[in-house]
Amino acid sequence: MDERLETAIQNFSTIIKDGRLSNRWKATHLEDGLLLLDTIPFAKNVAEAFWAASHGITTRPVCGLAECGKAVSFHGLKRGYAAFCSVECCASTGNGLKNVEIHPMKRADIVEKRRLTYTARHGRIGFAGSAGSKIRQTMRSRYGAEHNWQAEQLKDKYISRRRSNFFSKIIENRHMWGVRALFDEPQYSDIHGEYSWSCDECSTIFSSSLLKGLIPRCPSCFPPLGGTSALEQHWFGVVSSIDSRAQNRVKIGGTEVDILVGNLGIEINGIYWHSEAAGKDKKYHINKTTAVAAHGIKLLHFFEDDLLRRPEIIESIIRSKLGRTKKIAARKCTARSITPSAANAFFENSHLAGGVSGIKNAVGLFFNDELVLAVAIGGSRYKKNESELLRFASKLNTTVVGGLSKAIKATGVGIIHTYVDRMISDGSGYLSAGWKKVGESGPAYHYCSSREPWKHNRLQFQKHKLKDKIDSFNKSLTEWENMQAAGWNRVWDCGTIKLVFEGNNI
Repeated sequence: MDERLETAIQNFSTIIKDGRLSNRWKATHLEDGLLLLDTIPFAKNVAEAFWAASHGITTRPVCGLAECGKAVSFHGLKRGYAAFCSVECCASTGNGLKNVEIHPMKRADIVEKRRLTYTARHGRIGFAGSAGSKIRQTMRSRYGAEHNWQAEQLKDKYISRRRSNFFSKIIENRHMWGVRALFDEPQYSDIHGEYSWSCDECSTIFSSSLLKGLIPRCPSCFPPLGGTSALEQHWFGVVSSIDSRAQNRVKIGGTEVDILVGNLGIEINGIYWHSEAAGKDKKYHINKTTAVAAHGIKLLHFFEDDLLRRPEIIESIIRSKLGRTKKIAARKCTARSITPSAANAFFENSHLAGGVSGIKNAVGLFFNDELVLAVAIGGSRYKKNESELLRFASKLNTTVVGGLSKAIKATGVGIIHTYVDRMISDGSGYLSAGWKKVGESGPAYHYCSSREPWKHNRLQFQKHKLKDKIDSFNKSLTEWENMQAAGWNRVWDCGTIKLVFEGNNI
């Protein structure tokens, strides 16, 4: 073993206590940590890198079931790597596990027993009963507030921890992004600051913020495309390489479409030129979608920030709409429950909106033991007591024929609602899979500015939050008036279509 690596392992062993790595390792052993991560490139964090290096593991271990061969998860410094990739594989080896299809805590009899026990002890389920009353009383006596985020000392602690965890993510996962942070944790304040970075590929040193929580790309290896026209020309070239029928700037009944391929229209929307400041009001994008739909054209809208940051996913969407993807029959796939973290890891690489919080039930379709489609269900974001399909995505450049229906049925959830983004879908795929349309919502707005020229979720800028976000806040003005005074602009989308699936309730 390399002498430097041996030293790094010895140094790290001194800061591990009770099977846990000190969260101050970056301050005391940063260089050792980076060496471990460089030596064990498959490790997802420095703890895994230390474990693998100290145990002489050079490749990620695989499932103990011989015919599976799938990689296993790392379960921490106390347990190391799992023996099997899933409960199913463990059970199939004769290890005595039962009820692998239904987790014990999800079985109806155990759920009912828990409900009765909780009601008997506390009067009601959840925090409405005596348990909740006791928790609130303790919080008031200790911190003078009923909720963690209302107590300033706890709030500061949580924010500090989240900031530290995010910085750890930057350090530990730098292999994924190909850039190295040239600043340490004390220098990191928030995502809005400008920080120095170095490109692993070309060694270019550049400055960039972490806005939207995204790691920057090297400006030399990934030069930005200047202006909407350059971006449009670039994407016309991409679409032309997919389908030679592509045409540029085509008039459809008096409306000009940026790119047209058969009955598919594609709009390349620069943030500023498609904002209110440039004359594109609330109805502009939905009216254009409706106008060309009257001529049999399905229109996709892609904004500049998504085109630059998630080009692989957008290209996959276009390929799918044009039928230029690899086809896999759902009947050849196996449906399995997957963890929320596994689902979100898949969505980060395949869904335009990335991962999502609040997943309660996730199912994946596996083809030759590879995850090719995933759905995630949780409580509705808009209506109490409804289940919502939060995410649905296929592997890039892949279409699983009948996959949505199979995955949804495998969840076992009776009635499921979802909201389809009209910018990239008219909902026809859901309708053919047995969903029913139950409503539409009007266009929603996103904020942008010349300093931050990409879409920001409007919920970040609700009026009651603005006093902490803009210097010129005036409580007598509306949210929009305050934002305008602070130099912000709005862009509008096309709204959503609400659909419901009741197939599992029949």
